Amino acid sequence: MEMVDKATEKRWKRKMGRLLWTRRLYSPWFLLVYYWFWRTLFRFCWLGGVRRRTPVLTGCIFLFFLYFFWYLWERHLYRKNSYPGVVKKLEIEENRLVFVDGSQVKLGEMRWYRTKGEQAWLFLKGHRFLWVDMAEWPEKKKGLFRMKLTQRGLLAGHFWKLPVAVCLAAVTLLGCAGVVWTATPYNGKLSWKIDEWRYPEKWQEPEKNKTEDIFL
Repeated sequence: MEMVDKATEKRWKRKMGRLLWTRRLYSPWFLLVYYWFWRTLFRFCWLGGVRRRTPVLTGCIFLFFLYFFWYLWERHLYRKNSYPGVVKKLEIEENRLVFVDGSQVKLGEMRWYRTKGEQAWLFLKGHRFLWVDMAEWPEKKKGLFRMKLTQRGLLAGHFWKLPVAVCLAAVTLLGCAGVVWTATPYNGKLSWKIDEWRYPEKWQEPEKNKTEDIFL
């Protein structure tokens, strides 16, 4: 493959990292943990329960950090094992992509992909990323390539991105609204704590009369 200039490599890294982050963020598993975090946080602000709910919140936050570091590690592996450039010329032979230098990739090695307009981004086994530009291809070749991609199935096409994105937005909106509701007066434990922080003199025990202490 041809040499890659710094600008193209930077663009390649940025696009690959963004696609990988989107894949991880819009995962059904991440949505499940995210929902449980907001549910527990709302109940904590509403009903309290430090001993019962703090470990759950801590566990969710730990999973978020673990998930983020997993993404960073995967991004590192993709950068290490992939060709940092945009492939514009290749041939499609059965279920293989053959490049100008004779190297080839089997479509059966593809884990998942994304397409937009004339661009296609393939994530292959072995943590390899391939950016294909179809702008100069004839329409027949573009149609054949897209057909080969769709033959990998719905899971490879990342079809759940939109439903998960909508659910993440809904959970975030409802979770924030719920926490704000518990912070309004008399709606939850959080409102009482805020009142205690703002007006500590209201919550101080009245000092006993010293003369009463003497005769008691």
